[in-house]
Amino acid sequence: MPQGRPPGIVNKEALNALTDLYYLFSKIVWQVHHKRTLPEESDIYYLRPGGLKDLIQKYYELATLDPEKVGSHEEPLTLEHLFPFRTISQVNEESWQQISDICGRFKEYNNAQGAYGAPTPQGVLEVLQQGNQILDKQKLEAEKVQSESKKPTVLITSIGVGVMGSAVKYYALRGGRLKAVLKMFDNNTEPFSAKAWARLVSRTNTVSSDFAQKVSSDVRDINKRFKENLQLDEDLIINRNGYLLNFEELNIQKQEG
Repeated sequence: MPQGRPPGIVNKEALNALTDLYYLFSKIVWQVHHKRTLPEESDIYYLRPGGLKDLIQKYYELATLDPEKVGSHEEPLTLEHLFPFRTISQVNEESWQQISDICGRFKEYNNAQGAYGAPTPQGVLEVLQQGNQILDKQKLEAEKVQSESKKPTVLITSIGVGVMGSAVKYYALRGGRLKAVLKMFDNNTEPFSAKAWARLVSRTNTVSSDFAQKVSSDVRDINKRFKENLQLDEDLIINRNGYLLNFEELNIQKQEG
């Protein structure tokens, strides 16, 4: 127990800091367990010297809380109970439930001790800010994954384009059209010019004067066949000052080989 404070007298500032730290800890653990977002980055933040785990341990000791009052009916809440795993990436349902339960107990104890509103030490504020930045990144990553999962998944192969998991929904692409689609996949966000398309498809180094109209017509025909064969509403190719595959609305993947 830290020196200079009578037994049984809770350090409210430390208890409030501990509650805030453990609450943030529980939110980060929840994202890793339920959404599987940024487990490695969360572990670094948690385990680094002076990081989240170190501060939770420090303020648990500084708080001089009563382990029996903040514990369960079965056993006092000791420091060892706070960390049911070595790394956050090892979290499972049992350890998550333990952390969630402890977080609730800290909040109740904090409230009972009237510790809410106690000043937060600067070092704790800095670590909380860093943790909230990771939490925000976790949420964005989870939203991205969820958004990707809602997009139709389209697979480009060496012979055409199909819907993942469906042998029926398939559009056979060959020759210059297939080359153009594969080139756009490799370019990803770099628009593919109509002139570059025309050169690729025509198999010659010369481009006729009406190449832009022919490429535009080619793209419309590809999109029409793509939507009919794959039974989708989205175009495969979009025009953004040049031609791109429609990664905005489709989860497009390529099968190598």
